[in-house]
Amino acid sequence: PLHRTKTMTQIKTGDQVKQDFIACGDTVHAWAVRNNFDPSEVYRVINGYNKATKGKGFQIAVALGMKAKPAINAKNSTIYPNFA
Repeated sequence: PLHRTKTMTQIKTGDQVKQDFIACGDTVHAWAVRNNFDPSEVYRVINGYNKATKGKGFQIAVALGMKAKPAINAKNSTIYPNFA
C-alpha cells in the first residue's frame, strides 16, 4: 500500500479555534486586527454564521485553520492575494 509522507493538517471547528485563542491568551479581535480582517467578520466565521465558501470569509477560515488552503495555484489571483 502507498503511504503518504506528508501529513495532512487537521481542519478545526469553530469551537476548537475558540479553545486555541483561550489557550494562547489571545483575543479574536486582536488576531483579526493583526491579520487585517474585520473582527466582526472573523466572529461570524468562527460561530458559523458565515459559511466561508468564498471571499473574505473563506480567507479568514483558511487563516484560522478551519478550511484547507486551496491546492490550485492562485499566484495571479486578485481574489486571494495572500495565497500566493
